[in-house]
Amino acid sequence: MPTINNILVYSPADLGGLVSLSTGTTFTVESAPNLVQVTDPDSQDTLFQDGVPGDVNVDPEQFISSGGVIDGQDFTGLNINPEIQFEITGSNGQTLQIFTLTTTNGGQAIGYTTSVPLEIGVTYTVNSITSGTPAFPYADFVLCFSVGTEIQTPSGEIAVENLNEGDLVITMDNGSQAVLWVGRKKVGRSELRVNPKLRPIRIKAGALGSGLPVKDLLVSPQHRVLICSTISERMYDTDSVLVPANKLLSIDGVEPANDLSEVEYFHILFDDHQIIFSNGAPTESLYLGAHALSAMSSEAFNEIAMLFPEILEPNFEPKPARFLPQTGKKMKNLLARHKKNAVPLLQ
Repeated sequence: MPTINNILVYSPADLGGLVSLSTGTTFTVESAPNLVQVTDPDSQDTLFQDGVPGDVNVDPEQFISSGGVIDGQDFTGLNINPEIQFEITGSNGQTLQIFTLTTTNGGQAIGYTTSVPLEIGVTYTVNSITSGTPAFPYADFVLCFSVGTEIQTPSGEIAVENLNEGDLVITMDNGSQAVLWVGRKKVGRSELRVNPKLRPIRIKAGALGSGLPVKDLLVSPQHRVLICSTISERMYDTDSVLVPANKLLSIDGVEPANDLSEVEYFHILFDDHQIIFSNGAPTESLYLGAHALSAMSSEAFNEIAMLFPEILEPNFEPKPARFLPQTGKKMKNLLARHKKNAVPLLQ
């Protein structure tokens, strides 16, 4: 029974009184979204998806299990689904998908949901309708290291599974920092078979450039890796950026780990988002953004909330250790230019 914390739900009021979406519609984000917990009773179901009443193949049982009060109306306990999917582009250049969210029975409008937070004050325009039966995987929100990854510490390399709270880890920017929390998640054979998007990404030794990583590195698909090159600097006007591992698949030596039958992932949390060294390569620590928080079990979420109660605030926005470029054409172009010009991701 997967439970996903902090699904982002924008009420019409959050989007300037937005009543409906169609091609050409514009709206401005006025406030942060509601953070809603969604539970799916089907342990084999991997998708947050649209439902068709009467069709057992596509009629999901997902429901709001907590945080369902939106604009004064309580939707807790009701089955819900994303009804229509749209592509939108913001005045900040961000392009992403947004979904209308309704109750499954009766189709009562609840609001709008995205898997990526919208930026307050930005005006978005609807480009097109991309699906009338949308679905997106719960797995899109998992960000972590896999077992066996060696983390650089003042005492030498330590396997991530042997790190404990209070241990010191060497960071790129802030010297040695103490680990505040370590989380773990095991993904078994059956879950990987049903949901291959949970399968880790293997970054082979030397694939990033400068001989890094020093040996093959396995990370979750959404785990971000540092890119530092003349190309990234020209494109983003900053010395380095953090990019999810699954966006690096066009680079030689980066591929899904299809040979694994199971995997165990680990989260490492510090006082702040950090760049640390895993198998020698610069990668991120756990970033308390919407994606990561949404993927956590209720137990893990509550543990982190005790350390960082500010994550419960509706306007909470963590500060990233580096610029986090939006996915889309620009990021694809970033990787394509590295590949075309044979420029390493780490120069």
